[in-house]
Amino acid sequence: MWVAAALVIVLIVFGIVKLAGGGGDEPPPTADPTTTEPSEEPTSDEPSDEPSDEPTSEQPSDDPTNGGADVPTDDVALGDIVSLDANWDATVEEPNMDATQLVVDEGNPEPGDGKKYVIVYATVTNTSDEPRTPWNDLGMAYVNANGDQFDSSNVVAPDDMYMVSELAPGESGTGTWVFEVSEESTGGYWLMASFADSDSPQVVSFVNP
Repeated sequence: MWVAAALVIVLIVFGIVKLAGGGGDEPPPTADPTTTEPSEEPTSDEPSDEPSDEPTSEQPSDDPTNGGADVPTDDVALGDIVSLDANWDATVEEPNMDATQLVVDEGNPEPGDGKKYVIVYATVTNTSDEPRTPWNDLGMAYVNANGDQFDSSNVVAPDDMYMVSELAPGESGTGTWVFEVSEESTGGYWLMASFADSDSPQVVSFVNP
């Protein structure tokens, strides 16, 4: 962003990314080396049998979760409708993994050397009790089969989600996110995050075919 479905944060931290609209992407702090003399007293740094929920260095630093919510490990299929949080339901459709010409025809520059554009459609529904704007609340990232993560591009895609206006409660909108990825990118998964609740960003992972 392979697994997904509420893989709400697996392999990440978007973060989707600064995913479209949401938060910063600071890696988890690490302890600075010290010159403290060894001690026979046990310390909290010693290995423990207790499991830890802290993110590890194996997680991409720009994950859409921005170090936020816990991630479920169920797989979510493209086309499934998922509740991201109390504000948004969403579904991600099958992507166009060779959308370079479509994106360039919109007046965008060619992708960089060894890169291509891909676009993916998503339909989102405002499930809150107040008007909300998709691009302000939601974001996406793509993780390919090699584990490389790509945040959404700043270019404007056909039917770009940025163009979807404010949605009233119960209203749905459909738009695209565009990504500039390595030419060999296949498989993997799409991460979709809601930052509507800034204290607890929610991320769901959709399996990519």
